[in-house]
Amino acid sequence: MGGIAGYIDFHKKTREDTLRKMIEEIHHRGPDCQMHEHLELSEAHIGMGQTDLSIHETNPNGKKPFHYKSLSIILDGEIYNLKEIKALLNDSDDHFASYSDSEIILCAFEKWGVEFIHKLNGIYVIVIFDSKKEKLYIFRDRPGVRPLYYFWKDGIFLFASEIKSLHVHPDFKRDIDVDALSLYFNYGYIPAPHSIFERTYKIESGKYLKMDLKSRNLSNESYWNIEDYYHREKYDIGFDEAKEKVHELMVSSCNYRMEGNVPVGITLSGGYDSTAIAAIIQKNWTEKIKTFTIGFEEGGNEAPFARETARFLGTDHTEYICTTEEAQKIIQELAYYYDEPFADDSAIPTMLVSRLIKTHFDLAVFADGGDHIFAGRVGVLYNNQRLLNHIPGAIKGPIRPILNLLANITPVSLPQMKHKIRSIARSLNQNELVQAGNLFRYSCGFPDFYLKNFFSHTSQRLSTPLDGNTEGFQNECDLVEAFEFNMHLPDCIIAKVEHANSAASLFAREPYLDHRLVELAAQIPSEYKFDGTTGKLILKSIVHDYVPRDLIDRPKTGFTPPINQWLRGDLRYLFDEYLNDKAIEQSGVFNSAYIKKMLELYANGKLYYSTFIWRLLVFQIWFSQWMKK
Repeated sequence: MGGIAGYIDFHKKTREDTLRKMIEEIHHRGPDCQMHEHLELSEAHIGMGQTDLSIHETNPNGKKPFHYKSLSIILDGEIYNLKEIKALLNDSDDHFASYSDSEIILCAFEKWGVEFIHKLNGIYVIVIFDSKKEKLYIFRDRPGVRPLYYFWKDGIFLFASEIKSLHVHPDFKRDIDVDALSLYFNYGYIPAPHSIFERTYKIESGKYLKMDLKSRNLSNESYWNIEDYYHREKYDIGFDEAKEKVHELMVSSCNYRMEGNVPVGITLSGGYDSTAIAAIIQKNWTEKIKTFTIGFEEGGNEAPFARETARFLGTDHTEYICTTEEAQKIIQELAYYYDEPFADDSAIPTMLVSRLIKTHFDLAVFADGGDHIFAGRVGVLYNNQRLLNHIPGAIKGPIRPILNLLANITPVSLPQMKHKIRSIARSLNQNELVQAGNLFRYSCGFPDFYLKNFFSHTSQRLSTPLDGNTEGFQNECDLVEAFEFNMHLPDCIIAKVEHANSAASLFAREPYLDHRLVELAAQIPSEYKFDGTTGKLILKSIVHDYVPRDLIDRPKTGFTPPINQWLRGDLRYLFDEYLNDKAIEQSGVFNSAYIKKMLELYANGKLYYSTFIWRLLVFQIWFSQWMKK
C-alpha cells in the first residue's frame, strides 16, 4: 500500500534514473520502502516502480517487483480475502513462498487470467506485466478507492498514482484540457476518465487497461459496474430480513478491515455513517478502539456530537479543535497534494484529521459511502421531481419552449431564477426516469450562462457518468444512487479522502465500499432506504440498535469551513495575489473582463453563485503551483 509509477517507452529512450525520480516524487504515499525494475526489451523500455507504507510486511524481493513465472507485479492497496483465494489456489497444488498480496495475486492471475479480478475483495490498483505474452494489465478496484492516472501519446505510455509523478518524465506534456476545465467549474472536481491535462486520463472504477506491446494497442475494459445490480430484480424480502442481511455484511466488512490486529484510528463525526462503523467495530473488539474528530473554532463543528457518541460507545476518543489559522494555511497546500484543481472545501478538515490520526497510527478507517449506497442524497431531487410530476404529461412538451423563452429573457441579475427555469425546461419529459436524470444532471452543475461568459474559448461538452442511460432503472432513487456512485463518490468524496491520507502517509480503509455491501444495498427494495421524505432508513434502524435515537437523530452538520467569510477577511490577500488582472490573464483561459465583473459582485455580496469564486481561486493557486514551473 502506497504508490506506483511506470512507463512503456516504444522509442526505447527512457532510462532507469527517470523511473527512480518518478517514484521519489510520490515518496509521501509510502515512505517505508521503494522498489523498481527497468526492462529493456526488443519492443520497448518498461519501468515499474512502487513505494510502500509497510502495514504488514515488505516485499520479499527487496528492491524489485514480485515475480512469478513470466509475470511481475506492482500493487497499490490491499486484498482483504487473501485466505479464501489462497485456499482456492492450494486446491490446485500451487505453492507459496511468502503468502504476500503480490504473490497470491500473481498465482491467481496465472490460473484464471483476467477473470481473477472477480475473486478479489479489496482496494487496489494492480499492474501486471506478462513478459511471455508481452502485455501489461492495470486493474482499478470496483469503487475507485485507489487512483491511477495515465498518459498516452506518440509511443509513450506513462502511469502513476498521482499526476505529479508523470511530470517527472521528459515526454509528459502539460497542456490544459480546456474542456475538462469546464467540468471542473461545473462540479468543483474533474470526473473520470478526464483530467486537467490533455492526453492524461484516470482509469475509471471497476475497469482495467491492457497494453499489447506488439500491436501497441491500448484497450479499456469494464469488469464491474454498480448499474448492473440496480437493473436486477429487487430481493423479495421484508424490511427486518433486509436489515439483518445489511447488518451482517457491515459486520463482515468491518472485520475484514480490522483483521491482523494492526493498530488503527477511526474517524468519528457523530453522524449515522461513522457511528455505525465505530459501534460495530467497538462491539467486536476486545479493547477500546481509538476514535478521532476534528472541530473548528468557527463554521460547522461536529466535535460536540462526536464526543457524546464516543462517550456512549466507550471509545478512546481524541478531539482536536483546529484554529482558523491552521485551517487557512492548508488552502495553499491543496494544489500540491491534489495535483488537479479540487474545490471541495471539506478537503481542509480531511487533511487535518488525516494528520491527526497519523501522529498515532499508520492506518485509519473512514466512513465514506453511506450516503451514496443508502439514499442519503436523494431527497432534494425527489422533491423537485414530485413537483414536475404535477404537470400533466400532455402539456410538458408544449410548455418547454415557453419556459426556454422565459429563461432567456430572465436577466442575469436573477441567476438562481434563470438557472431554475432553464433546468426545468430541459428536464421536462413524459418518461419520468429520463426527466429525473435530466433534472439531476442540471441541478448538479453551474448555470451555463456563467460558463459561456467565463472562458476566453469555446469548450466542448465532455461526457460524464451523469450522461448515463436511464434505461433499466426501476425508480428515481436507484438512478440517483448509481449516478452518484459512479461519479461524485469516486471523483470527489473518495478522491478527497485518498489524497488527504496519502499526503499524511496514512492508509485508509472504507467499510461501506466493500463491493458485497454495495451490491446488496443496490438490490434491496428502494423504499427500505428512502420513503419519500427520509433517506438511509435501513442504516438508521441498524444504528438505533447500538445508540439511542435521541443521541444521534438530528440534522446533518458536516465539515463546513466558513470559506466566504475567510475570503472577505483574513484571506483577502489571496485575491490580491492570485486573482489580480495579471494573474488571470497569465492562465490564458478566462474572459478577464467578465471575471473582473464577477469579483466586484462577490466583493459587494451580490454574487449568488459565490462558490464560483472559490473554484476560480483554487484553480489559480493550482496554476501558479504547476504551470509556472
